[in-house]
Amino acid sequence: MNKQYKLQKYTEEAFRKKQSAQNSFDKEIIKVDERLNIFEMAIKGSIFKFFPVEGHENNKWVSWDEKAAAQQLSGSMNDLCSELQLNPLSYTNIMMAYLSEVSKATVSGDYMKADKILGVINDIQRNSASKQLLASDAKIRVEILYNKLQIFIMLRNGYAVLSMLLLLLAFIDNFQLKKNRTISLALNISITVLGLAFLYHTFGMILRWYLTGHAPWSNGYEALLLIAWGGFLPGSFLRGIQKSRLPPRLYWPSLYS
Repeated sequence: MNKQYKLQKYTEEAFRKKQSAQNSFDKEIIKVDERLNIFEMAIKGSIFKFFPVEGHENNKWVSWDEKAAAQQLSGSMNDLCSELQLNPLSYTNIMMAYLSEVSKATVSGDYMKADKILGVINDIQRNSASKQLLASDAKIRVEILYNKLQIFIMLRNGYAVLSMLLLLLAFIDNFQLKKNRTISLALNISITVLGLAFLYHTFGMILRWYLTGHAPWSNGYEALLLIAWGGFLPGSFLRGIQKSRLPPRLYWPSLYS
């Protein structure tokens, strides 16, 4: 059976062209090819650098399919993994044993052996010469919490619903001849919920700052989060002025100088 890559002809043609000469089809083919390559690397394991090379001066880590991962473990690493009773004892065999136990556990429902091997892998990483490069247990717990909460996905949907609701309520409220208590109450509740969403947004940005170790404006995604967060401030400020009924001279003195 001839197992030829079905997109090979199209990818070769797309890559031969200059970027300015590539049409929409070429660009989409390149994107699909890139995704397939990443998927293949994930399946083979070459994309995951789980294991530290013993005594490496540059703190090199390898995936389980690399040549260095197949070498017999010695010294402290051998002591950590001795309970697994693998022969030969190598990173490759440890990972293969783990994947095998996970496969069995999906049928039996018993993940005890798989978790045991996972614990050994964690010990290997924590006891390596480059252990100072690993995140602390506290940071790992925070990152798991951050991923589970899906803060900004929830806020995206929440902001969309609140913005439409507030626009509708404000439109109705402004064109009424007589103030309606129900509309005013709905407006106040919506604004309160929006304020809580803003606090949740702030909490998410603080978590992201803590996890990345830098202020959350280093890329396009974080910049959008910051713009959304900052955009709330002038709106809430103007809303506060409107509710306070203060004369404009007090909060905009430059217009009256």
